[in-house]
Amino acid sequence: MSNLLLLVLAVVLLFTSLFFGLSYVREGANKFLI
Repeated sequence: MSNLLLLVLAVVLLFTSLFFGLSYVREGANKFLI
């Protein structure tokens, strides 16, 4: 049970970090282009 909870937590953290990373890269690209 705890392993499943850790797996879900790891997946959530991965998706949140990926989302913030993409938004950060997109914002950086906009600043670089403009």
